[in-house]
Amino acid sequence: MSTPRESVRAAFVAVLQAANLGVTVYARLPFEGADARSVFLSIVSGTTKSPGVGMYGAGPSGGTGVMGRAVMDTYRLQVDCNFDDREGCAELADAVEQAIWEAHDDLRENHDIHGLQKILDADTLALGQSVRIPVVTREARVILNFTFWTHRQLT
Repeated sequence: MSTPRESVRAAFVAVLQAANLGVTVYARLPFEGADARSVFLSIVSGTTKSPGVGMYGAGPSGGTGVMGRAVMDTYRLQVDCNFDDREGCAELADAVEQAIWEAHDDLRENHDIHGLQKILDADTLALGQSVRIPVVTREARVILNFTFWTHRQLT
């Protein structure tokens, strides 16, 4: 059984793996640490907006034919990009963003992820200061805001 949080994470991992970034893509930071050239995801916040509870299903123009209920959750996803040098790290962060924006329609249509917004893009650590990775690396961080509908089917 997949939770809404894990299905969101899996959707973004699939997008980044399909982009062939040339680095290891992790769904989350491994306990033993990440590769020096890697990307990993963290969900850093999530809120539920009560006005987002609503009905969905078949309407006059068609639809799924299944009546259900959905809760609108707003998530903040952090993507950490690790690479050997500053230029490579910046290029990796740009490639991550580009892959996500190119997959916008797929994320919306197949995973009910809407309203993608970048809210932070930062070079977070200087050379040699990473505590997450056991080798010398540089890190860039991109944080995205998006809305996700958690569906519940009604009987």
